[in-house]
Amino acid sequence: MKRFSSIALVIVVLLVILNMSNLPWELRFAAPQHNYLFVMILAIILPASVLLWSLCRRIKLLKVSGFLVALAAAVPSFIVFIFAAGDYS
Repeated sequence: MKRFSSIALVIVVLLVILNMSNLPWELRFAAPQHNYLFVMILAIILPASVLLWSLCRRIKLLKVSGFLVALAAAVPSFIVFIFAAGDYS
């Protein structure tokens, strides 16, 4: 479970970085609704994957720091989710 949580965290963080950067190629769908849905899913999964990663650690410092990072990531993710959900419909 420890390896799965680490791999999931790396994949989610890479997807978020690719979605936010202005590279010549981007992760975009043909329908705009799918783009907003993808952003909403990433906004939910990012803090959840950080929380899962922190819960799978044995060292208390890593658990507490991961929990704090998950809480800190949850607030901006919620704001992004609200804006994407408003544009989704």
